[in-house]
Amino acid sequence: METLETRLQPAPPSQELIVEQDEPRLDAYLARVEPSLSRSRIKSLIEDGHVLVEGTTCKPSRRLRPGERLALTVPPPQPIELKPESIPVHVVYQDSHLWCWTNLP
Repeated sequence: METLETRLQPAPPSQELIVEQDEPRLDAYLARVEPSLSRSRIKSLIEDGHVLVEGTTCKPSRRLRPGERLALTVPPPQPIELKPESIPVHVVYQDSHLWCWTNLP
């Protein structure tokens, strides 16, 4: 049974999977066996060549057959640089617990 704790565990950086039964879509199969990755993340991994089926790249919609080998590599996350910017706002109300504002045009 899947729990929130199992969904929050990170995917291993690289793993090999063997398909046990016919699967209608590669992306749906990976979303089921690797619940820590979203389906959109899996799609981008497939399109970027981080998922190989029998050693070759393929589309997210590829059908899978029993016995096929998949190689899944999850690259480390890219660092994000956040830059603050000054945005003028009008403070409507403010106390020690709440701050309410509107954006100025």
